[in-house]
Amino acid sequence: MNVLKYRNYLLLSFLVSLFSCKCNHTIDGGSCTYDTKIYPAMVINIETKDSLNADILFKIEDKTGNLYRDSVSWNMEKKEYALLSMIKKDSVEVGNTYQYIIMEIKTGHCTPKIEILKLEKYQ
Repeated sequence: MNVLKYRNYLLLSFLVSLFSCKCNHTIDGGSCTYDTKIYPAMVINIETKDSLNADILFKIEDKTGNLYRDSVSWNMEKKEYALLSMIKKDSVEVGNTYQYIIMEIKTGHCTPKIEILKLEKYQ
């Protein structure tokens, strides 16, 4: 009888810990609106990592030329290196400018600030 109680206790403890964990700490409250700004992200360096991959470093400035971030790494933002074939195909090179999107919440209870680096030309 004690073995059955112990097994049920372990099962209950496991289920409680499983359902109470919000491991990514993202707050999601349904429909939200954001104030969106797009900043220029200039490529300042391309660091080859191996025969297939590289990291791209960007400098982010606001529209008046003030520095927002002095260096943003493709690897740190995307959690992976850029493929050299993609860099070549998209003609990514030092001096090119792409989009750095900053979304700050206005209404709702979603993630308060989202920052996204995109390899889309800044205009």
